[in-house]
Amino acid sequence: MNKGLKAAARRAGIEDLRWQDLRRTAGCRWLQRDGKSMEEVSILLGHSSVMVTETRYAFLEAEDVAASLGHTNVGTGTADKQLKPDAKQEDSKVA
Repeated sequence: MNKGLKAAARRAGIEDLRWQDLRRTAGCRWLQRDGKSMEEVSILLGHSSVMVTETRYAFLEAEDVAASLGHTNVGTGTADKQLKPDAKQEDSKVA
């Protein structure tokens, strides 16, 4: 299986791809895109407990909270990019 993964990564121009990278992507997508619970993702990934899953994917919740506050880039430790303020906020500044 490793030979197949390495060959596919080479054809795609991806360097240093590991199976763990694909598991992490799948876990993130199940939680964010598909709305699966931590318990479901824990079972799907074969983690020993939900606590293991929560420690691996806790950054996703931090990103959601930051997005609700108008910040991004939480995973990097720099929440420096803000979303555009809505029109009501801009109108109140003008008045």
